Amino acid sequence: MQRYAVPLIKRYRKTAGTIKPLSKNLQEVLLDESNDPLGTNKSVALSEYFLNKNSPRLEFHERRYLLYFLNRHREYPSLIKFGNKFLFNDNPTDLDKFRDNVTKKELSWFLQSLIKTKRFTQLDLVMCKIISQYSLTRKSTVLALVATTFENLVEVSNSDPSLPNTEALLKWAKWIKLINGSCELTNYMSATAILRPILEYIQAIKDTEDLIDILQTINKILGAATCSQTATTLLYLAQYNRDFSMVEKLWHYKVQNDFPITSSDLSGIMRVSNYNNEFVQLRELYGKYPHAHRDSTQFDYLLLAHAKTANWRALKEQFEGLFEIGRLPNARHYEIVMYSMAHLGELANVEKLYSQFLRRGMIPTYSILQSLLYAHYKVNDLAGCFEQFQLFERNSIAPTEATYSLMFKVYKGLNNIEGALRLLKKITDEKSVNITEEHLSILIEMCSKFTNHLVAKEIFHIMTDFYKIKPTSLSISALMKVLNESELYSDALHLFKKYTKIEKIEDQWIVSLYNAAITANMKMGRKEQCETLFNEVLEKKYRTNSEFYKIFIQYMVCSKKDFEGAKKLIHKLLNKPDFKANASHFEFLIREYDKSSYYDGVFEVYEMMAKNKIAVNSQILHYIIKATFKVQMKRKEDLDRSIELVDGIMEKAAEGTLNMVGNKFHPSIMAWAMRTVAKFYDPKKALEILNRYNNLFYGKDYLSVAHKFVLMRSLSVLFAEIGEWEDFNVLFDNIIKQIEQYEKLPSTTVQNKKLRSLFIGIFPYKIQHLKLTNQIQTLPSLLKTLETKGFVLDNESWNETLKALFSDVNTIEKGLKIANDTMIHGYNLIHKYRLLKRLNGELATKKMSWLLKMKKQDPSSFQPSLYIHSSVYLHITKSLDMYLNEVGHLEDVIKVYIEKFPYFMKSYLMSPRIGITDWQDIERRHLEYFKKMRTQKRIIEASEF
Repeated sequence: MQRYAVPLIKRYRKTAGTIKPLSKNLQEVLLDESNDPLGTNKSVALSEYFLNKNSPRLEFHERRYLLYFLNRHREYPSLIKFGNKFLFNDNPTDLDKFRDNVTKKELSWFLQSLIKTKRFTQLDLVMCKIISQYSLTRKSTVLALVATTFENLVEVSNSDPSLPNTEALLKWAKWIKLINGSCELTNYMSATAILRPILEYIQAIKDTEDLIDILQTINKILGAATCSQTATTLLYLAQYNRDFSMVEKLWHYKVQNDFPITSSDLSGIMRVSNYNNEFVQLRELYGKYPHAHRDSTQFDYLLLAHAKTANWRALKEQFEGLFEIGRLPNARHYEIVMYSMAHLGELANVEKLYSQFLRRGMIPTYSILQSLLYAHYKVNDLAGCFEQFQLFERNSIAPTEATYSLMFKVYKGLNNIEGALRLLKKITDEKSVNITEEHLSILIEMCSKFTNHLVAKEIFHIMTDFYKIKPTSLSISALMKVLNESELYSDALHLFKKYTKIEKIEDQWIVSLYNAAITANMKMGRKEQCETLFNEVLEKKYRTNSEFYKIFIQYMVCSKKDFEGAKKLIHKLLNKPDFKANASHFEFLIREYDKSSYYDGVFEVYEMMAKNKIAVNSQILHYIIKATFKVQMKRKEDLDRSIELVDGIMEKAAEGTLNMVGNKFHPSIMAWAMRTVAKFYDPKKALEILNRYNNLFYGKDYLSVAHKFVLMRSLSVLFAEIGEWEDFNVLFDNIIKQIEQYEKLPSTTVQNKKLRSLFIGIFPYKIQHLKLTNQIQTLPSLLKTLETKGFVLDNESWNETLKALFSDVNTIEKGLKIANDTMIHGYNLIHKYRLLKRLNGELATKKMSWLLKMKKQDPSSFQPSLYIHSSVYLHITKSLDMYLNEVGHLEDVIKVYIEKFPYFMKSYLMSPRIGITDWQDIERRHLEYFKKMRTQKRIIEASEF
């Protein structure tokens, strides 16, 4: 903008006639680049020169620069003078109209100056002129000016208590009505620009009564119709912001003043009733205002109320009775009954009713299609949900917020974050429905399956910054869950403190925040903090949920090892009248029994569930099957009975007769059984299990699920056990290729930590394959690939790796490095503990060592996860003996190895190497070195060798 000052000055530097040329002082004023006020003298000088009646007309860029210059220096009175002269036409017939080339920015500066100088009457007149002149040709510009002016008015009224707080909303309502003919706006997606400042305005209001007072003023000045429309807009934005207290007060204000109740008003108050679990009131509201039934989301709330309060059997009998008395059910009857059946997961009945509905020539309604979609989702037919969703488009029926919530849950069930994000973009672009916090919370929580905290944070920021949705415990706890799954426990606790202490959130999901915070503290081993949070929830009498008791039981079992206390709590939940225990409350108890191989405990917990008719979930089934296999294997029996159990469970799950959560038989259950049978019993039987699983759930072609990692791993084990190494290698390579495909997805910004252990259990087979094909030399590069991608191996895999690396002269140094850096420490610790324990038993009077004291206080401490097995240590040291026997300059090589691999070589050289020819000569030449090292049991520098 400053570049326009130079031609302006040049033009007026030399002028003819009565106009004086620009003085040097005035030139300096126009080139002032600061933001400071000009002062009276400079301001007067500018006005006298440019507002002189003999001054020629300014060019467009000159006028724009002068207004920008005055605005930058906050010379608002002068700007108004300049605007009055240069923005309006000088043609006598059009004096009230703006010039054709006036820009939005110039108008914005002019309007802001009127606000800053508190000329609200003139402001209203100018805005009305702008609306009159431009609302048809430049509507988006006019709306943007109204939004900006409203924000400026709010800012001025907030900073100056003497100004009336009604001015901003009063003028907004008047101007919007002039533009649209109504100030009732109830679609945030299609009117974001004009509604966003109002949303921010009501978010800042602490007392709703102030808003009611402003509406009263609007009623007096602008009339009841405008007041009612404004109240509807505010009520809509309040429910969009999830400020349900404000929604209730605005609703009561409209009812008390006999204002017309719109469809948006009814939807908003029904949403509040649903939030407060006031289902009887919800049904009454729906029946009281039939003229406002133009929003299909209302029926979602009504159906949910039926689902929470109705007697399904009686409802079904009543529906069927209509045929007997000669009255045929109408569409509404079908809607209620189909939704009821869908809620119970009775897909067959829902589809039967839908077929009957179509045979009668009736046209599908939104609620009919929503019930079909929900029925397929309820029985976990996620692929079928997409087909049902297409029925909305085929029947020209618009999906609602609830429909899209279901579809986001479908994508979550399929772990398809890419598809979910595409759907979010489609809804946003089409502006068909409002994006809600629930939609975005589902997307955020979906990221926990991929431990992708970066994408989760980005979605959360988009929710608050772009969609202007104020976060509640629903979305905050979802983000905390992602952080916990990503092992960012401190970040999760920081989020908890920020929103519970600073924001002071108190809502329906408040306990979800505590659940996530307790989980983070539990993972960090902070028992005191866990108990503090548990007590806080109970003292404040927050509404607890299933997840809260699940975490409570997890804390008792996993952190305190209080199994009896956990059982007592479960018994209390079983007898609690207002709360029903589910499989998740038994999960941690049964898992801990499995960890300690207490299989009788596993069966005992399952019997408790069966006795109380608790539906099992996939995790419970896994532990029951595992316990059955382990018991039979311990007794050295064949596994036929265990295989029959797996077959029976799969068959019942496929038929829908198994008392199971969601009727979902997770493939990992079958895969574990399949791997076990292949390794320890009969590979052919394992293949039969796989084929039976695919026949029951996917058809005859097992390739339909072959892309699932859990099945690819199981098939790898199967092929290895039956010696089909080519097929094994293809599957192993496919696993790596699929990982690389996932890494290329746009949403894959961080590594999925849940896949880190993907190669545990199959890597020893890969080593075996490399041995058989004489490719051990490729093992280091494969290890590097897995390390780069963040995968971890278990102790068994590392021991097999060491054996393989030490068996080849080309890779033995790689084996030495792994043994030195990773494995020898655990080996030494275990053997040191065993030695101290034996010596302590032999010398009862001897003072107990520090390590024994620590182990006595906490038996689980100093338990290395990676260590060399004794048999493997013997194997690799023998391999090293053989290798050193063949090298020349033996002592030089040993010295180099002491320098490069000091920890391993200390253990290796602790005893004479009788497997190496003429070792006694080396012992004699380096007698002092060996004596010092073996006495001190410490690493001695290679320079002393």
